[in-house]
Amino acid sequence: MGDNLIYSVRRTSGLSLMRGLGTDSTVLFETPKENPCTVFQFSNDGHIFAYCDSKRTRAFQIATGKDVISVDLKRTKCILFSPRDTHMITFEPYTIYGQKTCPTQKPDPNMRVYNLLEGKHVTTTVAAREATWMPQFTDDESVAVRLVGCELLIYSGCQLEHYDRKLIVPSITAFAVSSGNTPHHVACYTPAIGVRCLLFLPYFSILSIFIFFIDFF
Repeated sequence: MGDNLIYSVRRTSGLSLMRGLGTDSTVLFETPKENPCTVFQFSNDGHIFAYCDSKRTRAFQIATGKDVISVDLKRTKCILFSPRDTHMITFEPYTIYGQKTCPTQKPDPNMRVYNLLEGKHVTTTVAAREATWMPQFTDDESVAVRLVGCELLIYSGCQLEHYDRKLIVPSITAFAVSSGNTPHHVACYTPAIGVRCLLFLPYFSILSIFIFFIDFF
């Protein structure tokens, strides 16, 4: 049991991709310790492995070792695969490294989308906040949703180049896209404003129940 289990291990000697457990385990792939790994991620079906070793960001087929994506991105901090593994999204911290040379005095776009089926870059955009950078998808990848400020940007498919619709939700801090078949839904969370903490003794009853605000698309 576990002879064909594939897993990744990050340690002081570098990142290793292993097969099997115990003394019979074999190393499928490893990075040198001189290049510390900042992030690594398996695709949803387990066929692709992606990582950043502080030099490059790479995604390759585990069975063959063939590169799917290999780009000169050394600061990748997060990696996301779309539900059907057709696309990969990478996130770098939205900050300026070194002197400000950009005319706008703003960091470069930091979220990149790659088409894994074609092995090419699709688009690059700005994701200013690490807490909310990650887009969410419906299971069939027909819809993608991003939170930018107080706006929910709704896209057709995984391209993320131009949104089709925009939903403004004041004070929104989080959202969730429903799983399953159509119709699709998105739930939005906004923190309560102007409330107080109260002590309820055992003989008090519940006065009201609050329900999350939900929008449909």
